[in-house]
Amino acid sequence: MKVKPLFLLLFFCLVGNILFGQQFSYDNNAGLFPKKNKKHKYGYVNQNGKQIIKYQFDYAETFSEGFAAVVIEGKFDFIDQSGNFITTQKFDIAWNFSQGFALVKKNEKYAYVDTLGKILKDKWFEQAAQMFDNYAEARISNTNYLISNQGQVMNYGNNKMPRKQTGIFKLVQQMPNFPGGSSARNNFINDFLKSQNQLNKNSKKFINVSFVVERDGTLTKIKIANPSNDKFDAIAIKLLKSMPIWIPGKQRGTPVRVLYNLPILIK
Repeated sequence: MKVKPLFLLLFFCLVGNILFGQQFSYDNNAGLFPKKNKKHKYGYVNQNGKQIIKYQFDYAETFSEGFAAVVIEGKFDFIDQSGNFITTQKFDIAWNFSQGFALVKKNEKYAYVDTLGKILKDKWFEQAAQMFDNYAEARISNTNYLISNQGQVMNYGNNKMPRKQTGIFKLVQQMPNFPGGSSARNNFINDFLKSQNQLNKNSKKFINVSFVVERDGTLTKIKIANPSNDKFDAIAIKLLKSMPIWIPGKQRGTPVRVLYNLPILIK
């Protein structure tokens, strides 16, 4: 059996552009997974590996809140679950939807796109973060703004924001990592699956696993998106529980709890 992780490398390499590390909603409620074909184009398949949205993108993110960020000709856009584009302009960078809005970057400025594909208040910021606990923080020069998931943009001048970020993060300055890096992780997963004899040669399934990398590198809160409680799910859970201690994520040099998503193909 082999496993082919669908890593979000492009997403993670953009972490340094964010001012505030924040938790955000990340789910695959569409039941669709990005996959690259032999021509290096991305499309979307369901849990059985059947193509649902054709291979046409240079890069594709996992669906979140019914939408996915995709890249065509070097620019980001968003599609719905039918593969239709929702915006009228392209972006240099786009993050997944979180609590009704997606953070985007264009010409070194940041903005928030709503589910209709519109820029919130037509307002662009010099620095910005994704939605966390119903709000996002942004800044223009020395002026701080608080953006709500109801579409309000509140000007706080140079005062401190009236909230404190705690709990589990999804995006941090230094993401957690398997000891030895992605190659070591791939080898570990492949070796583990070779030791499993529950599947026949024609069996395969995409499994989207989420878990929290704790401050000490242990893995907790292991979950399967859209679980079916079959042998695939059991193997994925067993795989995660057998992993060694990870290198924890850090925000401003301090270890923090980080929610991590790992879509894999078991076959």
